[in-house]
Amino acid sequence: MNFLTDTHALLWWFTDNPRISHTASENFILIPLDYPVLRKMVELTGIPELHDKIIASTAKYLNLPVITKDKTLHNFSSIKTVW
Repeated sequence: MNFLTDTHALLWWFTDNPRISHTASENFILIPLDYPVLRKMVELTGIPELHDKIIASTAKYLNLPVITKDKTLHNFSSIKTVW
């Protein structure tokens, strides 16, 4: 199964931080912030922070659950969250 990750896990991946497992770090792919994702972002209401809006709109566009501890994303009913 595929997942979308929150920003902190992405930063751990970029910096080779040991908090992200070897298996997880081998399976990261980067998804571009492109027009279809931005269109979804414009439709979102109820998420004030830009970064959370980008994550939520990407999850909606790709129909993927988000791995996150962020309470705003957990409370947003339009996406599924894990963690």
